[in-house]
Amino acid sequence: PVDPSFRESRNSDGGQSKPSKPPGNVGTKFSGKNPEKAVQFVRHWERVIAAYPQWNEAEVINFFGLNLEERALAWFEKLLTRRDISTWREVRREFLRKYAGKDDISTFESLKHR
Repeated sequence: PVDPSFRESRNSDGGQSKPSKPPGNVGTKFSGKNPEKAVQFVRHWERVIAAYPQWNEAEVINFFGLNLEERALAWFEKLLTRRDISTWREVRREFLRKYAGKDDISTFESLKHR
């Protein structure tokens, strides 16, 4: 399972710094009620990740979870108990499998390779 603790980053002088903070508002939360918005939500989240390159895998996954609510949050919390899920790519794959149609997943994957 994903380790909920965040790896600390180092300052340029070698000192410890606090873990990166999530952005205050990364957009609308995803509840799972509108599966047609799943790919859009992941695309948006990929842009957020790109804006915070200092985040490690645990931070990306945990901050993603902070933007879920209701049934999507319940699904996410259950997902984190699986031993085979430890990277953002794995979380993204499972999220899209759960909430996006096969055509949406294919479209998302083809856009990632452009």
